[in-house]
Amino acid sequence: MKRKCKRCSDFIEAKTSQRFPSLKRMFINSCQQLEALPRILTLDSLEQSREFPCPRKLSVSGCHNLIELPSFFPSLTMLEIDGCQELIVLPKLPSIINLELNKCESKVLQSIIGSASLTYMRICKISNLECLFEGYLKHFTSLEELQISHLEELATLSNEIGLQSLLSLKLLEISGYPFLKELPQYLYKLSSLKVLRIWNCPSLVSFPVTGLQSTLIGLEIKSFQSYPAVLLVKLTEKLRDLSRVSTDFIQEAKNSERTAEKFRNNDVVRVPQVFWDFTTSQVLTMEFCQGCKVDDLKVLKEIKVNPIKVAKALVEVFAEMIFIHGFVHGDPHPGNILVSPEGQNGFSLVLLDHGTYRTLDEAFRVNYCQLWKALILLDSNKIQHLGEQFGVGKYSIYFPLIFTGRTINSNSVLGTGMSVEEKRQLKHDINSLKFEDISSFMESLPPNFLAILRTDGLLRSIIRRLGAPQRIRLLAYAKYALYGLSPKCNPKSDFAVNAMYYRFKAMANYLQLKLVLETLELLSWIGKFKQFVLALLRKITGISTSFLTICLTGTVQH
Repeated sequence: MKRKCKRCSDFIEAKTSQRFPSLKRMFINSCQQLEALPRILTLDSLEQSREFPCPRKLSVSGCHNLIELPSFFPSLTMLEIDGCQELIVLPKLPSIINLELNKCESKVLQSIIGSASLTYMRICKISNLECLFEGYLKHFTSLEELQISHLEELATLSNEIGLQSLLSLKLLEISGYPFLKELPQYLYKLSSLKVLRIWNCPSLVSFPVTGLQSTLIGLEIKSFQSYPAVLLVKLTEKLRDLSRVSTDFIQEAKNSERTAEKFRNNDVVRVPQVFWDFTTSQVLTMEFCQGCKVDDLKVLKEIKVNPIKVAKALVEVFAEMIFIHGFVHGDPHPGNILVSPEGQNGFSLVLLDHGTYRTLDEAFRVNYCQLWKALILLDSNKIQHLGEQFGVGKYSIYFPLIFTGRTINSNSVLGTGMSVEEKRQLKHDINSLKFEDISSFMESLPPNFLAILRTDGLLRSIIRRLGAPQRIRLLAYAKYALYGLSPKCNPKSDFAVNAMYYRFKAMANYLQLKLVLETLELLSWIGKFKQFVLALLRKITGISTSFLTICLTGTVQH
């Protein structure tokens, strides 16, 4: 059955008196006035649901006024809906295998929940969709191919959408997202994934630091403008290896108590108490702590806690772990960090899941502190010298790019991103890199470096969701890197008298460094203001000239 018409008056008025027992395929194209498919008006609702018992494929496109489809297609295996913006409910489709939705209303997505037989789904140009519903994808566990494209209002594919449930997924395509900045961290859990396509996502700044599956046989990355992501692709296997720590609850309990001891004088940090009498290598019993996930903006608003303050406290806690303690929590995703409304500052951070920690050796910790000091000041000679210490050689020129979003020769103010010219030069430099160069760089990174990259990547993601500028992270890292270079210095958790001098010296160095950064930012702002004033003067001059010309012309004519 194939109908194509412009007015569709004959189709709208059709009243059939029989079922369609032999109908296998239906194609309805450009029926702009069509509101519903023909129905058997003499039958009751139960019988009407059996009007189309045999169709295997239904394709409806360009029917802008279509608001209703028959409620039940028992045998339909392929459904294509394109350009039907008024349609908000799909039929029951117990046998559906292939589904394509293009240029539809977002409400239509809810009506396909429960279609467990789906193996292929394509969602494209869905209007009024700012985010996929929480847990949405966990309803489609049989999916083997998923294409999500051109959802221009979508800014995030959060970890809560249920992507990790698609254990049969073999192909994932994410394309056409102008505002998408990060990919879900759970991509590494897609154990069957063979092909990953990331196309036309110009705002994407990084790949998941948790890595990708080593089973991939195809990785396609096209039309990027944010190139730091490319350098992180080969972290996949190493980062996943770092996260594979055997579950020993005795060790986790010890890690927990060690962390609690290091932060014993920090009134922002709370670590649940371990009940040793009820703890074994297979059972861990700890104090129950109330709180919401660290990135739950709705609850933070309800309990009147400022998300920016949470972001600042969070990054300072982990900066202390990295630069001072050298004992780093390896899995700081939002589920492992709670915000409690209890605390002297109006809230506290509850740290959970202490099973994965990384102990940094002293030489690495000191070199890493030195690296961050050099990164903040863009001391290219020091950065390249430290690159030799870390064993990455010439590839150290990419450290500023990976950690601060600037090139090693950048003139941009810290935290403001790259200029157009810098992006153009970076694109040229990266295009000249060979795959062997990237692979060699990743292979040369020491394990401690990879562990910190993972932790830092998760922190950046949380900070972004909290709406805080990355400058908070950069300044906190700068401050604690200077603290970490001071002997016996622990700014919050150790108030020993013999450390006061070093702490004061470190604070003076930090204030000096911050003053330099603020001065550079002020000079940058003055430069931009000067450009604005000049542009405004040129515009005023142009208007004045045009007005004077008109006046003179009128005078001459008069």
